Amino acid sequence: MVKAFKGCVNEECIARIKKISYKNTDEFCSKCGLPLSFVCKDCWMELEDKL
Repeated sequence: MVKAFKGCVNEECIARIKKISYKNTDEFCSKCGLPLSFVCKDCWMELEDKL
């Protein structure tokens, strides 16, 4: 089973570049302020559904 991480999907954000993961309760990126999404831990692409 793959574990979903919450991360920033803004391609220009340092949080995405460094692949910083957030808690499931976090709603917004602490670096750029955009909403967080569940992402793949390997490729950091946005997932359609929460796992």
